[in-house]
Amino acid sequence: MPPPSSKSVSPEFNYFNYQASYLKNSRAIGVLWCVFSMCYAIINIVVFLQPQWLGDTEVSKGTGYFGLWKHCRLLQDGQDLICKGRLDDFNSILSPSFKASTILIGLSVLIITLCICSFILFFFLHSSTVFHICGWFQAFNGLFLLMGILIFPTGWDSSQIKEVCGQTAMYNPGDCQVRWSFILAIIAVVDVFVLCILAFVLGSRYVKMLPDQYLPSNTSIYKGEINNGYLADNLSRKSMTLQPVQMLMDAEKYSDYSVKGSVKGGRVAASATTNGGFHPSNYSVNNFQL
Repeated sequence: MPPPSSKSVSPEFNYFNYQASYLKNSRAIGVLWCVFSMCYAIINIVVFLQPQWLGDTEVSKGTGYFGLWKHCRLLQDGQDLICKGRLDDFNSILSPSFKASTILIGLSVLIITLCICSFILFFFLHSSTVFHICGWFQAFNGLFLLMGILIFPTGWDSSQIKEVCGQTAMYNPGDCQVRWSFILAIIAVVDVFVLCILAFVLGSRYVKMLPDQYLPSNTSIYKGEINNGYLADNLSRKSMTLQPVQMLMDAEKYSDYSVKGSVKGGRVAASATTNGGFHPSNYSVNNFQL
């Protein structure tokens, strides 16, 4: 919610409460973004490991299911499950399309892992920088995941898949159907692009400075103490050029050497007056440049 303009601000509007609420809500959204990013990372890993991308149905010729790099089949007795395919042996993967999908989605897992590890940078860098770094990680992650999903169906014309699914072709599963891992991967693509956009939004929004007319005149000269916009993430003051502060000393606190007379009973002695009245030249004004 953007802050109201100075022309439309009511007298009872409190900019301090607004900025405090803004910072609180922004940090809460940032924490939720971190939590959802970690949940997405778990989904990405599950999608990569599970072989439930394509599977048999009641009308299929055989019984089995297929994943990116692993496939399992049941023998005719329906009791023995035989699984093949290993990540350290690409020759055991069914088709070149499945190999390409395995590489692309494996890269997406690596990238989202780096994104999660980069959360530690919040302790060392400005939050805006970290959000942009993670946003780019998630953008590339979503791109690789989407490419892997689109390439995977081009390998459905494999001979071993036809033994289970019948007459299959690219993007045609035959008598089989896509299973929950494939659907979860599609949902994950939408999820990661939403998280990516949110990361860039969080990294691009800043708290608006308070207008000068709403700054109190009787507080500390350090603007960081009265204007949250001057504060960094670690709540430290940013370096700034401070204006000179004019300080007037109380007349009753002058020493006998500060004026031409002495101060007694809260009044200046007769020697500090001219023609029976107070003369301003008897008082000094000190300018302090801080």
